[in-house]
Amino acid sequence: MKTRAIFMLTLFTAASLPLALVAQTTETQLDEVRVTGAAGGTGTAPAGTASTTVVTAAEIERKQASTLGDVLRDAPGVMTARRGDVVSAMPNIRGFGGNPHMAADPATQVSLDGVSVGGGRTYQVASDMAIDPSLLRSARVLAGPLASLAYGSGISGGTVVLETINGADLTGDQLGFRFRQLLSANSNGKGWATSSTLAWQPSKGADFLFNYSRRAQDEQEDGNGALTRRKGFNVPSYLAKARFRINDENTLTLSFNRSSAAQRDVPLGQASAGAGFGNADRDRVGDVYSAAWNYNPAGNDLIDLELRFSRSDQVIDQRGLCAPQGPYACTPGVQAINFSYDGRTTSVTDRVTLKNTARFATGAITHELQAGLDFSRQNQTSDNTVQPVSGKLNRQAIFAVNNMDFGNDLRASVGLRVERQSIRGVMLTVPAGSPPGTPASVPTNIGPFDTTARTLGVGLEKGFGNLTAFGAFTYGEMPSNLDVFHQPWPVAFGGGLMGQNIQQSRNWELGLRYRSSNVFQSGDSLSAGITAYRTDVWNAMYGPNTGGNTIGTGYRMRGVDLTVRYDNASGFYGNAGLSYAHHSQMGSTTLHIGPYSWIDYNYNPGLRGNITVGKRWESGWDVSWTLEAARNNTINSYGSATAVAAGTALPVTPVRHPGWGVNDLNIGYTPQSGVLAGATVNFAVENILGKTYRNQPLSSLNEAGRNFKLTLSKTF
Repeated sequence: MKTRAIFMLTLFTAASLPLALVAQTTETQLDEVRVTGAAGGTGTAPAGTASTTVVTAAEIERKQASTLGDVLRDAPGVMTARRGDVVSAMPNIRGFGGNPHMAADPATQVSLDGVSVGGGRTYQVASDMAIDPSLLRSARVLAGPLASLAYGSGISGGTVVLETINGADLTGDQLGFRFRQLLSANSNGKGWATSSTLAWQPSKGADFLFNYSRRAQDEQEDGNGALTRRKGFNVPSYLAKARFRINDENTLTLSFNRSSAAQRDVPLGQASAGAGFGNADRDRVGDVYSAAWNYNPAGNDLIDLELRFSRSDQVIDQRGLCAPQGPYACTPGVQAINFSYDGRTTSVTDRVTLKNTARFATGAITHELQAGLDFSRQNQTSDNTVQPVSGKLNRQAIFAVNNMDFGNDLRASVGLRVERQSIRGVMLTVPAGSPPGTPASVPTNIGPFDTTARTLGVGLEKGFGNLTAFGAFTYGEMPSNLDVFHQPWPVAFGGGLMGQNIQQSRNWELGLRYRSSNVFQSGDSLSAGITAYRTDVWNAMYGPNTGGNTIGTGYRMRGVDLTVRYDNASGFYGNAGLSYAHHSQMGSTTLHIGPYSWIDYNYNPGLRGNITVGKRWESGWDVSWTLEAARNNTINSYGSATAVAAGTALPVTPVRHPGWGVNDLNIGYTPQSGVLAGATVNFAVENILGKTYRNQPLSSLNEAGRNFKLTLSKTF
């Protein structure tokens, strides 16, 4: 794989040079491209949905974000755990994904420069998004299925859209070279990071970006000085990007991204104590190639076209280790077999997306119609010791979202996605009568299965001065993937999971938005929003009672997200978020045999909030304080299924997760003139009081205690 990566990088550079010469001949005057300096805000979203949360490059820098979880920490409706862990910090949106069982639930998507890379369940790999946060232009959170419709079918939680900077962002759209070096260190775990970025702009129409980043850390300690069991990491990543603005109408962008991670003796579930499943050694290497062409002719509002091709090549090698206790314990020094998922899994996904945004009017109604085609093909090979499945998946989708403005502050949106899927595979099973520990070796053909998934959503909003009321309804269907399509167990609501089943959902959203300026003094701004949502899922294939290994169940997700932001001309700023969730799942009292009843969702986030207050000075200083907290949360769920025989009724057991509150301090300084102009110094103290806590139920491992961080960056 290393040889292939070197070859692709060489080919990338060689192919770019002729295009650079072509772009160099153009005399087109282009607008200056810069990374925005705003601290936060909202972007447009389909009518009837929650405002799009945008985290800008300036805010990412101020937070000294080292992981995607750090970037999204303040976003409403988004929960993150395992702070500072590059490998396992996958976001949870409205209760979907990012938990100990389904770290990579497809109901929550992450898209990096238009490419979605799922972690899968081999086994509970939490994140393939080891991108350096300092390379992000912005991170947008699209909550709910209607806002996420262009990214996939039945995305009940939402989508995180990440966009990396271009070379012109560092050069200021001026000809020549610029180099940015970032160095970071933290006390807890003796962590360090380096990020070297070279930007080259040979002409007004061409710019290049090359980055090498490496982040490393030993195992951290909690507030009591005990090890957290979140093992250390050493993660290198590379990014090469070229953009050619051939003329006013055509832009071509090429990129290559590689990241890798080597983990030793880590909990198999990454977010759990792992007593029942043991630990594992895991190595992952991921390559992502992308080419995007944009065509936006001047004076033609009907065409704003993007054609994107991407390839994701992910390789995971894993070796299960002995469980220290529980039903899967084994002799120390002897390799475990049960639930070890030993072996190699290779997943190659090719995807082509063509989408166009047309702006036009019909009478008094103005339209913004985004429509597209989406084709993908995935080929997975696996020789894991537990139900290894190799297979092929093909999907073809058509989607459209029409945002309509009727005037008088009345907007409506209608969205539709139809996706056709064909899936087949081969599963290896253990030969009949084999002794325990025998690897699976008997091939069984599964499929082909053909499935059609449909998603339809409508939204409406009406403005009343500074206040806007909105609401939306979406029905969604999500087809099975290569992790779960082979499961034959019956589904609680009828049908079978084997291949042809789809996960179905209904989602309602209601809310209010407020935006105003000059509220308390001239030049200030105030924005606030509250969104209530309800999501019902049935024939579920992903979740703590399903996960592709038991039965399909149902979920009832209920929640409220509240966000407030204030800025004034003197540099004072503040933002606050509050999220309340009461989620339920349908479970069985007799080991998934029936009868079924509603109980608390195992990973119900409960009541959580955060508040940040800060001040900026013209001299370049920026000081802020942040409090993140969660209320104690009692979850009534069924007792351990492994402690009783099949068919025995399980008692409902209340599990109390203690509340917690953690304070952070951030101090940043950006010299405005002199020899240090262009440099940035950020100092932070995380968990100032050294509190010992667990971000339950998203993780059953302790979070890090007090942590001092220092980040230095300079652009030359």
